[in-house]
Amino acid sequence: MNAVGVALRVAYGSNLGASEDLARQLVGRAEQSGFDTALLTLDELADNPP
Repeated sequence: MNAVGVALRVAYGSNLGASEDLARQLVGRAEQSGFDTALLTLDELADNPP
């Protein structure tokens, strides 16, 4: 898949860190495919919705 320049926001909410780990893996794979990624917590997303 080639997604050069396509914006992708990945938001996670996690108390124990499992969701954050999964979100980071997703961002890494998306970046390899050319996505323009942003990794955010759910609180950050709520403060600045798309």
